[in-house]
Amino acid sequence: MQAFVRRLSESLYALAVTLWVGGLWAIGFMAAPALFASLKDRVLAGEVAGNLFGLIAWVGIACAAYSMAYLSLRRGKSVFRSGAFWLVLAMLALITLVIKTILERRLDEGQIPRDH
Repeated sequence: MQAFVRRLSESLYALAVTLWVGGLWAIGFMAAPALFASLKDRVLAGEVAGNLFGLIAWVGIACAAYSMAYLSLRRGKSVFRSGAFWLVLAMLALITLVIKTILERRLDEGQIPRDH
């Protein structure tokens, strides 16, 4: 049973990282440019792309939380010497920084339309 739980947690970790990074690539380099290229209404394209980025940000936060918990439980105190842990923490901080400071500030200043 313990081996099953270990394999399951390792598989979920790999799935979380793949989902997070793959989602960022898919939205950032395929979906958003395709929206702007195919839709004549740039405001609509921007709103849809913004919604997609918001969704993938929440996916990233969830994946980062699981990844950090997995790495912490797996490696114990040595997790702080792990490059993977610091990379996940940096990516999580970047997502939070971008969403909460840059995008939220632009929404508050009216540079990006806010849905009501």
